Amino acid sequence: MIRPPAALLVLVTLLLMLPGPAALAATPGPGVGDPYSCGQLLESSGALGPGQLRTLGERRSGIDLVPVLFVHGFNSSDGVWRRDPSNPANDPVLDQGVSVAPDLSTTFAERVLAVQGTVGFSFDYSAAALQWVTDPAIAPALGTVIDCLARTTSNRVVVVAHSMGGLATRLALATPERAARVSTVITLGTPNTGSVLAGVGEVAGQAVPTAAAKTALDLVLASCTRNLTHSGSDGCGWPGLKNLAAGNTPAGLAMRPGTLELAALPPWPDSVRVVAMAGRVTLSVGALVPGVPLVDTGAIGLGIDAEIGDVVVGVDSAVAGADSEQVFDCRPGGLNALLRARAAAGSPCMHTNLPRLADAAIMAASATKRAVLAELADTDPVVVPRPRTDPGPLVFLVDTSSSMAEKDAAGAVRLEAAQTSLLNQIRTISDRRAAALWTYPASGGNCSAGGYRLPPTLGAAPRLDAEIRALRPSGDTPTGPALRALVASLQAAGESRATIVLVSDGESNCSVDPCTVAESVRAQGFDLQVDTVGFQISEKGRAELECIAGRTGGSYLDVDDGDTLGERLRTTSQPVLDPVLSAPTTASPGTEVTVEASLTNAGAVTATDVNMTLRAELVGPDGAVTGFTSVRRPAVRLGNLAAGAGGRYAWTVTMPTDPRGGSLRVVLVTTSEETATRSTSVTLTLRTGLTSADLGPILRDAAAKGTAVVLGDSFSAGEGAGDYEQGIVGVPDLCHRSPHTYAEDLFPNGRVVLACSGAQIPALTTSQWQEGDPVLPQLRQLEDLPDSIGPVLLTMGGNDIGFAGIVKRCAGPGDCIAEDERTSELLDGLAERLAGAYADIDRVANSADRRAQRGGSMTPIIVLAYPQLVTRQNSNRCPALSRNEADQAVALVDKLNAQISAGVEQARAVGVPVLFAEDVSQALLPTHTVCSDEPWANPIYDLRDPRLYTQPAFRNEKMHPTAEGYRAFTAALIRWSQRPQVALPDRLASGSATLVTSTETGAELQLAPDTTRVRRGETVTLAAAGFAPGSDVLVVQRSVVAALGAGTADNGGVAHLTVTLPASAAVGGHHVVVVGIDPDGRPHEVAAAVHVSGEAPLWLWLAGGGLLTAALAGLVLLAVRRARSDSTTSMEANG
Repeated sequence: MIRPPAALLVLVTLLLMLPGPAALAATPGPGVGDPYSCGQLLESSGALGPGQLRTLGERRSGIDLVPVLFVHGFNSSDGVWRRDPSNPANDPVLDQGVSVAPDLSTTFAERVLAVQGTVGFSFDYSAAALQWVTDPAIAPALGTVIDCLARTTSNRVVVVAHSMGGLATRLALATPERAARVSTVITLGTPNTGSVLAGVGEVAGQAVPTAAAKTALDLVLASCTRNLTHSGSDGCGWPGLKNLAAGNTPAGLAMRPGTLELAALPPWPDSVRVVAMAGRVTLSVGALVPGVPLVDTGAIGLGIDAEIGDVVVGVDSAVAGADSEQVFDCRPGGLNALLRARAAAGSPCMHTNLPRLADAAIMAASATKRAVLAELADTDPVVVPRPRTDPGPLVFLVDTSSSMAEKDAAGAVRLEAAQTSLLNQIRTISDRRAAALWTYPASGGNCSAGGYRLPPTLGAAPRLDAEIRALRPSGDTPTGPALRALVASLQAAGESRATIVLVSDGESNCSVDPCTVAESVRAQGFDLQVDTVGFQISEKGRAELECIAGRTGGSYLDVDDGDTLGERLRTTSQPVLDPVLSAPTTASPGTEVTVEASLTNAGAVTATDVNMTLRAELVGPDGAVTGFTSVRRPAVRLGNLAAGAGGRYAWTVTMPTDPRGGSLRVVLVTTSEETATRSTSVTLTLRTGLTSADLGPILRDAAAKGTAVVLGDSFSAGEGAGDYEQGIVGVPDLCHRSPHTYAEDLFPNGRVVLACSGAQIPALTTSQWQEGDPVLPQLRQLEDLPDSIGPVLLTMGGNDIGFAGIVKRCAGPGDCIAEDERTSELLDGLAERLAGAYADIDRVANSADRRAQRGGSMTPIIVLAYPQLVTRQNSNRCPALSRNEADQAVALVDKLNAQISAGVEQARAVGVPVLFAEDVSQALLPTHTVCSDEPWANPIYDLRDPRLYTQPAFRNEKMHPTAEGYRAFTAALIRWSQRPQVALPDRLASGSATLVTSTETGAELQLAPDTTRVRRGETVTLAAAGFAPGSDVLVVQRSVVAALGAGTADNGGVAHLTVTLPASAAVGGHHVVVVGIDPDGRPHEVAAAVHVSGEAPLWLWLAGGGLLTAALAGLVLLAVRRARSDSTTSMEANG
């Protein structure tokens, strides 16, 4: 007898606990033109089966509702999102080995739909839940639901998907136009790279031969199926045992790791934010003892821990490809304890329980709220698409009379030239618009009305191609009878409007006047537009076609040959969307470039639901796509674009920090309801290094006038980058000044590094000690530089809150970053101390003598943010750092940078020319942090490593960037410097607000007096003009987007509002923005700048009194500095 590994048998056993599909009944809501009508409309069209789209939560009405669509998983139903008495949710669940009752106060969906501005639906494919996602009832049907919800709400959809529902969503979003209709996808246990359940081949790191896996399954079945009933209610007491058979279904087979079906699925679109959640169950696994029943193996534990994901899907598979992730950990104890629980209970981190996990619901609600705020406060210059009106079919009415056998001006047979033009034209028709072909006269009847060669059909291009090629000329020109018969046929089919493109080469010669027919059709209420094309036509024939076009609101075009006919057909029958894309020819690593597109509808027909989506592809030297890079807000929705309308649109594309040659191809995909998808691209050459040419104005201008100087601590000295300076008089070796710190080879007049590892704020003005050796005050070293001083750059503050001690504690047991009272105290007072330090630097760098060296100009002081060294997503790859510690580390760096930002703002308020380069905080995110697979920072140390005790340099480098990391700093610094808002303050800050006005109307947002500078939690009174009278408006704060309130414009289009800034608002500059529509129904917004302060110190409030006040503030700062200078600084370790 072959004995399988214990961990494998554990997993196989747990597979039996999956529930089967639940039966539900729900009635789709009534209504037309709202999202609740989608179910009925799609069912009646045959796109959905009965009950596939159901309402979740309360019915809501109003403007700006964001649809949230819930999608269930494999072998399940949408009952996972609903209250269902048949679901044994009252059974106890296990959490950390303790039996507790689940949170039944609200369901998962109810928590998510508690977010204001949402409207909920569920997509049910339970009838096909064992089929693969390509089944018409799954991903294709899901796509039609997304389309309908997006169009009827005019907002992008948020999708919440469990298990295989996430794979169905990936496939549904395969096209750029569909992806543009979804903002966020939240997945729960989605097997992106395969399901452990589907392929029991590797468990807890053990490679299991196929024979052993089969033996394990045989053992389980032999032990637990002897008394298995048809209902599956017996068999080791597990109701879900019958679901083992589901593994041999199309979906079960497809979800095995490494299958072609999984490989064929498209990746998540770049334009969609994906938030992934996963469960991780850790069991104490015992050995299998012959003769002992399987259910008792937990009593014979050997203390071996096995991590088995959520039992069905591994963590890596569940979070693959996501933008952010959250893993929920559970340790239910021994195997025996878990097996005793029923299928619906068990560990809360199990696959089937993720849609009931309260913490997961809270995370999903948070992600949904973020999506809603971003959707309702969209900053792109776009027109929100309104629910479109069906334009009706496009019908080509073609004259095939005998005169079409004659030759055109270019010597080609007229009908053959028309056929060529029509064939080219049909390729541009969208599959989403019905198209048809009617020819006249009919064969055998000179004045017969003719008939359809192809009736109105979606996706008609292939069949139209065949019918057009088969046309032959004969008979007279019965244009009037043909037009009358065609409209009658359309009316009989239930159509009430249509666009007809009439192509003829002669006047009608049958008894019915076509112009009279056109006029009578319009008079009967049929919405008809006829665009006419005269092909080498007589004067009388031209007059006839002009009359038809004029009576129906169409246009007439006169052509002489087939080439001209093709172009005229294109512009007459439908919109013409030919965007022109422009971008720089080259780009540097890590920088941002602006890509612009101009788009005009050059056709004679309105384009409905126009979308543009930009993606940026990295292309290797061999021409193959090697990856993608970030595009800020890639999807632009223009709504309906009238003939002749258009504009210019811009995107920001971030270049990769570490290009390895090759180029960047920027691809713009344009879609509309009427036109085929069109792709336009430009290619940029990627440079492999950064130069002074990449500097933004603030750095470029300062660098041209002197040597750049780097001050501060280890993150400026270059700790971690290697090749440190040695043997320099007055500079201890442990200052670890590296030539590879940020801004290497960047400034034309060179760069001097005066920073020293371990420096705190007093090190600027007093001596610092390193291993018993003194370091001159950094400002003293700055004063001694003989050359003109250019920009001054620094990091400072990390050591002042004990960063080095925190790193040491993280190498040991327990929470290393939990703030004690001392850390909180140091953080709270840091901003004021930093503001004084920036003033000290200003006194030296911008002294009268230094200004004279530069021709009287001020030089900027650039303070870099501290980088986020870890993320919550990948901290599980750092064995010395728990997830809780990673969360604390992220929060601590955020708080530290917030204090630095506040200190910068306080110093700017009294005229210190200091700026905060906040972009550096994100320099290593998301793929190069300490715990990443390709880190650009030195990892946290292991206390067992002997080098910690013999090589101080080795210890000091930990949790600091490598040379690659500092290059990423440089790229982030350049990106920051290129932004137009980066500017120095006036020498004496005025404190006045900057008004930002609507470019369309010039209307302003007026702030009440004395509210341009407010404290957190205070109110702002404002009046915003230029809105449609009686229309709703939304007030938001921008920087970090937050909704502040809403209101209604008065009869004059002015909204009078009073809103309160959040108590949590970051200190610094923000914009208060009012968003709505103008009298013409177009998006309209106005904004004003406000400065938010915290509890400002006394010396800052003195800043408003002019030169005398500034001088008094300087005296206060001087006193503070003198008090600090009573002692020198001694560093235990660098930071």
